[in-house]
Amino acid sequence: MFGQLDALLSDLYRKGYIIVSFSQRGWGDSEGNIMVMNSYHETRDAQAVIDWIARQGQRGQLPIAVDSLGNFTLGLMGGSYGGGFQLPLAAIDPRVDTIVPVGTWHSLEQAILPNGGVKGGWGNLLCLLSTGRSRHPFLENACLALTAPFIRRADVLEPSGNLLDFVRQNGLSLLADLELAQAPFLEGMEPFTLRPIDALLIQGTRDVLFNMQASVDNYRYLKMAGGDVRMMTNQSGHMNPLANQADGSTSCGAVDMFSSIRRWLDVKLRGAADSVLDEVPEICLSLDDERSVIVDAIPGESETSDQHMAVDKVWRPFDIRIGNLRGAQECQTVYEVPADTTQVLAGIPRLRDFTVQGGIIGGGGAAYLGLCLKRGGQTLLIDDMLTTFAPQFQSFSELVGVGEVLKAGDRVGVMAFKAQEQMNFLTTATLGQVTELLVDTIIPGAGLDETLLGDLLNPIQGILSAVNGNAYTVRGEVRLPIFATDLVSYRVGSEPPFSRNDGPFNQYRLQ
Repeated sequence: MFGQLDALLSDLYRKGYIIVSFSQRGWGDSEGNIMVMNSYHETRDAQAVIDWIARQGQRGQLPIAVDSLGNFTLGLMGGSYGGGFQLPLAAIDPRVDTIVPVGTWHSLEQAILPNGGVKGGWGNLLCLLSTGRSRHPFLENACLALTAPFIRRADVLEPSGNLLDFVRQNGLSLLADLELAQAPFLEGMEPFTLRPIDALLIQGTRDVLFNMQASVDNYRYLKMAGGDVRMMTNQSGHMNPLANQADGSTSCGAVDMFSSIRRWLDVKLRGAADSVLDEVPEICLSLDDERSVIVDAIPGESETSDQHMAVDKVWRPFDIRIGNLRGAQECQTVYEVPADTTQVLAGIPRLRDFTVQGGIIGGGGAAYLGLCLKRGGQTLLIDDMLTTFAPQFQSFSELVGVGEVLKAGDRVGVMAFKAQEQMNFLTTATLGQVTELLVDTIIPGAGLDETLLGDLLNPIQGILSAVNGNAYTVRGEVRLPIFATDLVSYRVGSEPPFSRNDGPFNQYRLQ
């Protein structure tokens, strides 16, 4: 998906768009320390690029119309890291007319440290990619702690500052928090209020780094501000080869991603008729490479919209015990699709009365949870989506959003893991490593105690965790966003009914 965006930029250039790209700080020839799209640093850098474009236009060195205030027609587009700067930039700079962030985050904290866990595989990769470049000192220490958690050095284990404070400045979530607290973006400013922003949000349903939840959170916040905000998902994004993931279609059923972007930019930047956007739905949720569901609200978001779409409203209990002698994973089914019926599972699974309890002997009790599907003797983790829930994080209300076609006889449930590839940092410790750690008597990192990272660096806790194998109990009720297939769209050549198409799973089979 991300590589194809480059081809799209070339196409836009041939059609007369002026394309300006730049290297973020610490990358390419740009100076400064990498801070992972910090709203007070990289975002301000991007404002300087906008200033430069305006000056070039005023001097006649770029063929753009710039008014006396330095305003000109401006849109932003990019994926992953190139999507991360767009949201806060558009929020604080009214010169931005529209944005198209693809496969990016809402909260970097929730993306990398979900609910107190550590998404170690991706954290390690991001640190590896920035090795040898100029990183902020705290980021440098955090990467050392991630990639070599048992190095016994005070400067690694006691980095200055706070990891959570650092990542909380990276994303639209910072602005949402400021607005909620009625606080300014910068000292001396008025309390921050998000302005209306026209945005086309594109996310991969099976993206295990920046999942659909990030797009949903961005959609929620931007929609409240009153802009024209639309969202579509697909089967592409950041894939995890350790889970045998393969990149999928960039379309959302019959809705082509690249055609939608072209239409969006033509209307928002070139003044094309609004009717050009008739084929860009409010919300399109991908179900597989061929099919999607088109809706006006995200299923699972509101009782009113759920009632309109006839979304299942039953709360179903679950009680799962993991670790010790109880197994490494369990899919506890809570729903079975009736005979001669085909349904859709798409949107946000809701939780209530949800608790996580760690094992009696040590162990952080980090629950790795997602939705599972049993079909024909096989079990899959739906869309490869899971997140972490640590006992000290008690404000739980959602699982990660998914999109899947359900057939008669399918059984859907909650799945829990003792360990999982996406969170592999939490399981890297061997008993020998932890014993060596205990002998050397290190001190856990200051500022990391709010996450499981702090527990892992604690020698006593670490050795007990290694023995205990992350035992935990998780209980609660789940409401699944299940509804009829009436709203499903199809790519050309894909024909209903679903019940006649046994197609292969597009996720990694667990059993």
